[in-house]
Amino acid sequence: MYQFKPNARKDIFFRFSNDIVDSERWAMLPPASKSIYPVIGVHCNKDGLAFPGQETIAILAGITPKTVRSGIEGLLRLPNFTVQSYYSNRGRVAKKYQLKLPDKDRSKTYFGFSKRFIDGGNWSQLKPGAHALFPVIQRCSWFDYDYYIESKDGELEYNPSEFFSEHYGEREYDFLDAELGFLTSRAGVGQTTVLAALEELEKRYFIEETENFWRRGSRAWKVFLTPPMIYKPEWLNEQAQKRYGKNSTH
Repeated sequence: MYQFKPNARKDIFFRFSNDIVDSERWAMLPPASKSIYPVIGVHCNKDGLAFPGQETIAILAGITPKTVRSGIEGLLRLPNFTVQSYYSNRGRVAKKYQLKLPDKDRSKTYFGFSKRFIDGGNWSQLKPGAHALFPVIQRCSWFDYDYYIESKDGELEYNPSEFFSEHYGEREYDFLDAELGFLTSRAGVGQTTVLAALEELEKRYFIEETENFWRRGSRAWKVFLTPPMIYKPEWLNEQAQKRYGKNSTH
């Protein structure tokens, strides 16, 4: 069974294609597919191949193995996503996933989804509505150096051009002020679900509501590039054992 571990190593960002959200393919995916796609994505190597087992995906997404299987079927609707069965070194049937990752040098075609949200257990604590919403939030969030400085009430050693590129991942957050109707349509869920998901995402350290410096009177959020808080692996493993252990029911 998968074991959560202390999250001390350097972070990894999955190149999540903007087009999946912009084309509304994301909105049309089944909820189970939205829950598992980032989990598979953060396991990709440089060639877009990923090999996480279905139980591992289930634990990291906080869903059942049966739901994972349903989610995989739904992901086959995406272009450039394929699944193949193969025999592992132990002689067991396993699956490998092939994604076509956006070109790393074309940064405007993708956003970075932090593996730490998965490894830190934050993603596993979300409901499907929040799973559906967060990639949409990341897609339409934006960075502005001056607003960032104002929100932190301090100075930084980076200039805007450096901070936006090579230092991506070192800044704490971007900004979001999108209309609820837009978030609803791109996530493929209702407005009530979006409102509940925003609260849930804040509770699980994905976003934080903030003052809108640029459009007073409108809601705005900080969108964290990596989670400012993660869960204790011992607690996560205990919960996983209860839910996915041999004596549990799936």
